[in-house]
Amino acid sequence: EEGAVMKGGDEVSTTTASSDKGTGQLRYIGINIERKTDAAQLTLVWNSSPPKNDVTSKKESGTHDVRFDDPMLGKLVNRIISMSNPNGENAEEQPAKKRRRRGNRDGTNAGAKREAEHQGGKDDNESNTTIQKETFDLHSIWINYNLSWKHSNTIFAYDVSCWQHVHGAPVVVECLKFGTDENDVGKGLGRPIASPAQLSYEVPLHFPPYVFRQANLDAFTHIVGRIRERMLQLREEMKHLPACVELYGGVGTIGLHISDVVASLVSSDENPNNAKCFYDSVKTFPDHIQSRLEYKQKNASDMIATEFTLIQKSQVLVVDPPRKGLDSDVVDYLCNTCWKNMKLAVYVSCGFQAFQRDCNALMKSGKWKLEFAEGYLLFPGSDAIETLAFFVPK
Repeated sequence: EEGAVMKGGDEVSTTTASSDKGTGQLRYIGINIERKTDAAQLTLVWNSSPPKNDVTSKKESGTHDVRFDDPMLGKLVNRIISMSNPNGENAEEQPAKKRRRRGNRDGTNAGAKREAEHQGGKDDNESNTTIQKETFDLHSIWINYNLSWKHSNTIFAYDVSCWQHVHGAPVVVECLKFGTDENDVGKGLGRPIASPAQLSYEVPLHFPPYVFRQANLDAFTHIVGRIRERMLQLREEMKHLPACVELYGGVGTIGLHISDVVASLVSSDENPNNAKCFYDSVKTFPDHIQSRLEYKQKNASDMIATEFTLIQKSQVLVVDPPRKGLDSDVVDYLCNTCWKNMKLAVYVSCGFQAFQRDCNALMKSGKWKLEFAEGYLLFPGSDAIETLAFFVPK
């Protein structure tokens, strides 16, 4: 996908942006892949201010009639669309390029003969006429207008006016499927992967490019499944459904998958774009489940400061903070205030050093004990560990 964009850019003479001088046009390319189709949601980060007027209108066919302030951007978008294979159909096919093969010193082409035998008897001339696809599967195209360059290393500009949807579906929709084979062992886990009972309804997660999405949803599904297993166990222990609050909740990837085993769920996050994604998922749920669910656009510290009563009445707290770990207000609340009413604290960490710090603070408070911890390698080949931990009150 990235190669196709760069090729298209070369063909229409697009220039790459310079981080030193602030010149050029294409700054970055963002790519998200929809797992069920392998189609790419592309974001072109363009080095300019957002358009002054609404330049996009939707046709009845579902395509978009787009007029760009920058003609070069329009040429690039149109070239990418022409190179793409939407929904796996209408792929352009072109003759493959001939490959040179080294022959033996006696003039025979033994390498070609061996490859021809491997390919089922095709000779060199026949393999040269093989047709290969020059396209990729395209889900959608978004433009992010980001003119900042001095003293900033941010990839996207997150103001709503900086995003323009110009082609395809507005969101990637993903559904998590938990393991069903008890003997299926996750790589490196040393125990069977989580195989909780599935929800009786589907949870379609909605991901436009301006919200956080786990890069490895397949592996993250194991984490969500383990949390669901523990919540099903807690329901049996309590003999009734617990109230749950979720901080750093994103679009509800974790919380929505326990929505049938809680009396109420209030998810929260500071990103103003998350709430719509959350409610777009919820509106497909049964009515009696929908009434249990709410989203608040607040960061974790604000939730502690302004939703004290709500959190104090909950029995479960789910946190999935960024690499820096929990905000100090959250740690202070867990160590000094809310532990009396809590039955379970679920901590998902993507920064192990921060997790160690927060875990030590909870343990030293004398209020909590670590019931369970498990590490997940979401990015094979790296040293990044995702940690799942369950804390219960002493």
